[in-house]
Amino acid sequence: MKIHTLLTVLFFSFLSATAQNSETAKRIEYIEKNASLAQKEMALFGIPASITLAQGILESGDGQGKLATEGNNHFGIKCHPEWTGPSVVLDDDLPNECFRAYGSVAESYRDHSLFLRDRHRYEGLFRLPVDDYKAWAHGLQQAGYATHPAYAERLIALIENNELDRWDRVKSKTARMKRKEFKEGAPRVNNVPVYYSSSETNWAELSRETRIPVRMLLSCNDAFWHTPVHANQPIYLSSKSSRSSKEYDTHTWVVGDDIYRISQRYGIKIKSLYSRNGWEAGDQPGPGTVIVLR
Repeated sequence: MKIHTLLTVLFFSFLSATAQNSETAKRIEYIEKNASLAQKEMALFGIPASITLAQGILESGDGQGKLATEGNNHFGIKCHPEWTGPSVVLDDDLPNECFRAYGSVAESYRDHSLFLRDRHRYEGLFRLPVDDYKAWAHGLQQAGYATHPAYAERLIALIENNELDRWDRVKSKTARMKRKEFKEGAPRVNNVPVYYSSSETNWAELSRETRIPVRMLLSCNDAFWHTPVHANQPIYLSSKSSRSSKEYDTHTWVVGDDIYRISQRYGIKIKSLYSRNGWEAGDQPGPGTVIVLR
């Protein structure tokens, strides 16, 4: 009887260990297969690769879930009214819910980035450091990405248990060199390198053209995702200065001006303009007002 019991325990222990090894192997395979996609999205949109991978692992069940296998949907993104592409119907919070379907896993990763970028409730995430995965995890939960009360903790555990943050630290030497060369050859405004787009565009496209991550471009230009980019508008590739160059001491406000346009015209940080002119948040001086630039 004791021998039979021991053999039974050993058998089920073997099955458990085999299942765990299989799950570990699937997770490793998922990470190795998709880490480069997550890094590409990080370079373009400023979303930590660790966060993207952790969400992909969690939402897709290491790529083995029905939504992932039937629709290449790795992030549990539902159709929403604006979606006109293919879909998969599954039970989730409610029966027969509509989820987006994609032609490839890469399309799912790109739509995840766009989904976060284009929704106002996630806008604050893009002001967070790209290497602070904990802040991103809590920010996603607070913004309502998922209904699970421990969603942030689950993401953080996945990142730390699988060392996913190593993908946040790995940078392409080639990309850094190209970025440096682009800045060195760029024209300057107020001694800050700038780029001029020949047509109206958006920040994602500017990132592709300049090889500078979107979050860096937004920070350097006091901008948000929804800030328009007009043709021949100076786009700063490094942080603007706290004062104008010597040839510009003041600017007289004219019809059509706003703080952002003046900041971009002279290469001055918006917070410096407010400070130098003693303005309060939200102030917009009227035509004829003399603006101190240095």
